[in-house]
Amino acid sequence: MTAPAQPGTWPVRLLATPAPRRRRLPSDVVAALLGAAIAAAGWLAVAAGEGTPAAPRLWPAVSGLVTVVAVGGTSGFLLVSAFVCALARRWVLIARLIMAAGLAAAGCAAVARGLGAGQEFAPPLVAATFAGAMLIIRTLAVPVRAWLWAAVVAGSGAEVVVAGLVPVGALAAAGLGTLTGALVQLAFGTPYGGIAPASVAGLASQLGVGARDICPARYAPTWGVARFTAVDGEGYPLNIDIYGRDAPEGQLLSRLWRFVWIRGSHFDLRLRRADQAQHAAGLMLWARALDVGAPAVIAANRTEPADDVVLVTRQPPGRPLGDMADTIDDADICAVWRSLQRLDAAGIAVNAVRADTVVIGAGHQVAFTDFARGEAMAGPEARRGDAASLLIATAEAVGPRRAVAIATGAAGRDRVIDLLPLIQPRAMPARPGGREPPYLKKDLAALRQEAAAYLGIDPVEPAPLARVRPAQLVMLAATFFGLWLLVQQFVGFGEIVPVLAGASWWWVVATLAITQTTAASEAVAMSGAVPAPLPLGPLVLLRAAMWFTGLIGGTAARTATVVRFYQRRGLAPIVAVSSGLIYSVGGFCVQVVLSVTALVFARDEFHRTPAGPAGSGAEVLQLVLFAIVAAGLIGGIAFLVPKVRRLAAARVQPRLAPAWGNLRNMVNNPGQLGRLFAGAAMTQLLLAIGLGLALHAVGASASLGALIIVCTFTSLLGGIAPVPGGMGVMEASYISLLTLLGIPEDLAIAATLLYRLCTTYLPPIWGWAALVWLRRHDEL
Repeated sequence: MTAPAQPGTWPVRLLATPAPRRRRLPSDVVAALLGAAIAAAGWLAVAAGEGTPAAPRLWPAVSGLVTVVAVGGTSGFLLVSAFVCALARRWVLIARLIMAAGLAAAGCAAVARGLGAGQEFAPPLVAATFAGAMLIIRTLAVPVRAWLWAAVVAGSGAEVVVAGLVPVGALAAAGLGTLTGALVQLAFGTPYGGIAPASVAGLASQLGVGARDICPARYAPTWGVARFTAVDGEGYPLNIDIYGRDAPEGQLLSRLWRFVWIRGSHFDLRLRRADQAQHAAGLMLWARALDVGAPAVIAANRTEPADDVVLVTRQPPGRPLGDMADTIDDADICAVWRSLQRLDAAGIAVNAVRADTVVIGAGHQVAFTDFARGEAMAGPEARRGDAASLLIATAEAVGPRRAVAIATGAAGRDRVIDLLPLIQPRAMPARPGGREPPYLKKDLAALRQEAAAYLGIDPVEPAPLARVRPAQLVMLAATFFGLWLLVQQFVGFGEIVPVLAGASWWWVVATLAITQTTAASEAVAMSGAVPAPLPLGPLVLLRAAMWFTGLIGGTAARTATVVRFYQRRGLAPIVAVSSGLIYSVGGFCVQVVLSVTALVFARDEFHRTPAGPAGSGAEVLQLVLFAIVAAGLIGGIAFLVPKVRRLAAARVQPRLAPAWGNLRNMVNNPGQLGRLFAGAAMTQLLLAIGLGLALHAVGASASLGALIIVCTFTSLLGGIAPVPGGMGVMEASYISLLTLLGIPEDLAIAATLLYRLCTTYLPPIWGWAALVWLRRHDEL
């Protein structure tokens, strides 16, 4: 290896000292997302015919000045950066600079080739400059980053004028360069952008705190925050948290990630690093005021020269709960539960209750050491999560049965039962290093079973906390991508886009309006399936909220929403399950009756006519759609096979027993039975009318009887098809049945797209608003 440059040389003073550990910074994630969005938007505009080359008329003197700025801010910046890195002997940084700039330039060349345009629509030099800037500017140890970014932006803008580039294409190239540089940083990690331990003592001294024996902590409290351990002048241990320029992005991404994937999580933004430090310090002071142990805040303030916020705390005495498995007694764990109950009563959620963040000292003194992710005025779900995490942490330390016994005595039997559905990985706080221990799911399942056995109740299943599962996203993307390929291959969007462009949007608005009234009709049907009177207004909002929860979490989320609503109304969870079964069976019976009745009057309207000449794309598409419908039908008929039927009966039969009691009550209450069937029938009629309005929007029509057959058959097929939500199968069914009515293929596809937009893809928007209203009014 080449010897490093001497400490006194100016290149070394100009560039920051590499840290021993590489990091992946949240600011790179934000830059990658922003760059991808800019590049996509810019080149989509170019593909749509937007943008012309810049050709301003400049005076000779001005033209020369613009040329100097262009050369200095693009190629000059790259050459000087490589020269400085070479003098400082940062060969790895030079290699990455060449890699990022080369990849960005090659990407621009590929885009230009794909667009069939010249390099003025995708300038490689602009992309290479921004890719290099992403790598180089962060490594600077002097406060000139903003000036250098200004030089790069000015140079790229001048290059647009000098080289006659298309401005929107140059903007897209800048986005690609930003994306490429950020991805290179994320792929390899960066040793720059951190703080060396030698600099921490100076930062602490600015706050009037003397610190020695400074070393990096094993783990940071949150992404983007650097933590160091130290010892003060009296020998007490200190934690020094440094909120640098990456702290806001780290907090934003980590909270956004959890909010997107985990239901019930709180999305509280603190976009300034000072706000994050103030929040953590305030929670510590509040906890100590409640007589709950917490780190003592020694000092907090901004520091020079980078305006980093430094928070210095003194750690409470004691040992972590995870290190006391052999010496801890029941009184210690009871003291932990009492401390957590004080925080719970004050509305504080720690969101980091783990065996390594709970400290127990002499005389049963308890302290929580991590408030970086804490919440003030937290919701009940977050506080329940803290209690469930404490049960898990104590089970790790003393074993499941002893932990459950102590928790039952300290918090109460009902409280422990309420916590069992949260004994799962998704409800646990983020672990240090972001890695789950092996066999975590199996250990937590054993804890739930052990707790249920001790409490004398049936085993409890985990609550559905995931808003959306990756498999659902893959299924959704694959379904629509497949339909897109089919339509584009066999019919082509060139035939559908004019149909949509020429659609009567008044008819589309009417379609949207009439299909949304199904929330009221389905609420009437739901009121008929419940053995207790419920107000219609909240039921309508509940049905609207189920549009959102069903899209995000599928059937499990819809069921959980109904169960929660019924619990708020004083009904048992088993009533919700049995009422849902009665509601489904009632709707199925109505669909069958309506289909048979309509078929008597409209059977002659269905006829098999080729959608186009033999072997044409339209004819092949029609056959493929018939095959998809047949596959869904076969999947449903498969349940008639004795083996499959027995397997289904074994799973469904336990749920049928409580439904018989509700069914007997309904038979004795004709009004309740009438609401069930009338609401279900009205829903099917409204959906059929909505499909007819969507057909009118594209210039087609069909009789109401035929549309009832199309809607009811498609609903039945979507319900029995072995595909979540009937995705893909329902679209294929609508299109194929409409073509059987003699409607041209392009009109059938366009009408189906509009109809599904009004019934499936737009309603979750106001369904979310309904869900928020129900939660604010304690209905959920």
